[in-house]
Amino acid sequence: MDWLRRIRNFHRLTQREVAERVGISTASYSSIERGRIPSVPVAKAIAEELGFDWMKFYDGIEERIVDDLYIPPKRQYQKEAPRQEDSDWWLIQMEEDIIASRRLGHRKRK
Repeated sequence: MDWLRRIRNFHRLTQREVAERVGISTASYSSIERGRIPSVPVAKAIAEELGFDWMKFYDGIEERIVDDLYIPPKRQYQKEAPRQEDSDWWLIQMEEDIIASRRLGHRKRK
C-alpha cells in the first residue's frame, strides 16, 4: 500500500517505530504496507497513530478479493451444463470451484 508508506514517511517514522507504537511486529507492519489487509483493531490503531480514516484500508477490498481468486474459464462448464440458461447451476459450480481453489491455495496469476 504505497499510500500508507507515503503517510508514514510524511510523519518521518520508520516501520519499526509505527509497529512499536501500534503494538505489532515490524514484520506484520511491513506486510501491511506491502498489501496485506489488517484486522480492524490493527487498522484502527495504525490510522489513529498516523492520522487518517481507518476505513482507507478497506477501500476497494471487494475488487482485491475477487482479483485474487482463481476462477476457471467459463467454457469449462459449457459441456457439462444441463441447460446453459440455468443460472443457478452456473452459480453453484462457480462457488464450488472458488471454495476448492481456496482449499488448494490457488491464486490468479498476474
